[in-house]
Amino acid sequence: MDRPPDRRPEAADLKDWRTANHLLTVIRPAGALGVLCATSCHDLARLGFRNTVALTRPEKRRSHLVTLCGQTRQTVLPWFASTRDPRQLAVLAPEALLGPFAFAPDLVEFLVVRGEREQARLLIERVLEIEPKQREAFQEGRHLAGRGLAGRPRWHTPQVLGWTSAVLDLS
Repeated sequence: MDRPPDRRPEAADLKDWRTANHLLTVIRPAGALGVLCATSCHDLARLGFRNTVALTRPEKRRSHLVTLCGQTRQTVLPWFASTRDPRQLAVLAPEALLGPFAFAPDLVEFLVVRGEREQARLLIERVLEIEPKQREAFQEGRHLAGRGLAGRPRWHTPQVLGWTSAVLDLS
């Protein structure tokens, strides 16, 4: 299907971009081609977020729901707000989503698709600052990118951010 005429090319869907540029993105399941952040909040557990609420005990229902709502306000809503303006994403994205197995590479691709290459670079720098353990995997990913198609990593592996930065020429 053709795009509507008023749609700008830089506003292309992530799924469309990944499909058209499959060699510039990691190996991912077909159902994840349009994913920007697929977190069900399980990824946020390291911040103490628990998105399951046991409602079987009536005396605990209220406190469990209050906790869930509070964590949603503190963690989930800021995440959605941070994607509202791609020009601010590198600064506003919650740290919980930027770990080595999180969604930083997806956010980098999102920024590139939106024409925000400088924000993509800044986001990579931020990840490496807050996740020092990511540096070794980052360098390994950049090395994999030099191997061409044979080095293309799978989604949510530690080397993805480095590979993505090299393939998209972001550093």
